[in-house]
Amino acid sequence: MTLKKSLIILLSLTLFAGMSSCEKIIEFNLSDSQSVLVIEANVSNGKLPFTVLLSKTSPYFVTKTDNLVKGAIVSLRTDKGRPKYFTETSPGNYKHEKTMVLSGFWYNLEVEYEGKVYSARSYLNELVPIVDIGISYFDGYG
Repeated sequence: MTLKKSLIILLSLTLFAGMSSCEKIIEFNLSDSQSVLVIEANVSNGKLPFTVLLSKTSPYFVTKTDNLVKGAIVSLRTDKGRPKYFTETSPGNYKHEKTMVLSGFWYNLEVEYEGKVYSARSYLNELVPIVDIGISYFDGYG
């Protein structure tokens, strides 16, 4: 048998083995997930009004996009202060327009919905002033 014939047979067998490889279909059951509350909030000094967006997750294959939450109680307070309550302006949107926050304090955000209380605690750092901004151009590398 010549080298050329051996090479053709070897390539044919390799091609045949590659084309007839095993396949296994893996299916995931993504639609049976439990809906959970999603809380999006951002509190910073100098940025009013404070807003909190509340929604619920939905199963993977559902195209419904209006999962906004109504009727929650949303509040913000310092460690030693009284809570300031947010107003529901539309389903899922909660705003507080009058509270100023100060750097150097811990803030607690609480959301009460369907008998459960969700809370987050965060420290508001001091603002760092920008001293200088610049740009440099380098013609080439090395």
